[in-house]
Amino acid sequence: SARVSSDSARVSSGPWLSLSYVSGVKIPEYVNDAFFKKAAEKAPKKSEEQFFAKDEKKARVLSADRLKAQKEVDAALLQAIAKVASLSKYLAHRFTLSNKVFPHEIAF
Repeated sequence: SARVSSDSARVSSGPWLSLSYVSGVKIPEYVNDAFFKKAAEKAPKKSEEQFFAKDEKKARVLSADRLKAQKEVDAALLQAIAKVASLSKYLAHRFTLSNKVFPHEIAF
């Protein structure tokens, strides 16, 4: 197995976003783990022809509840982001890793 020096696997926590900026955001009570849980659906058995046939992808339609929840959470987050100078630019900035820094080796 390859060894990685501890220096190359560490990342400075200085430039990372602190969660304290958005920790005061109020999220509706109904937005919890159960809200995001998928309903278990059993797929019908397919014949051999159906199995190898090319399926057309169906567009996923979001429910009105999910759209409402998304708008509420987005509005609260945007208000919190607007209060901090240059936070919106920070969040819009592209995240990149430098050469030979692998995501699975990063320790914060």
